[in-house]
Amino acid sequence: MTFDLPPPPAYTQPSDLYYKSILELAALLRAKSVSCVTLVQAFIDRLADIDPYLGIVATPLYDRALAMAGETEQWH
Repeated sequence: MTFDLPPPPAYTQPSDLYYKSILELAALLRAKSVSCVTLVQAFIDRLADIDPYLGIVATPLYDRALAMAGETEQWH
């Protein structure tokens, strides 16, 4: 299955990523407007802000997620 990606949306800071769709995030990654590590770190930071109120993270695997993002960047 393939998807047509939209043009990459505007991006200036990590908080711009919070409300983007998956296709918009994929377009940013494909255009190399944002790195995998930056994207993962943005959502880790967002979780740090909201998790104290929601308690949704049972086992934080942030280091593993960042390592995997770094490995993915090396492939591309």
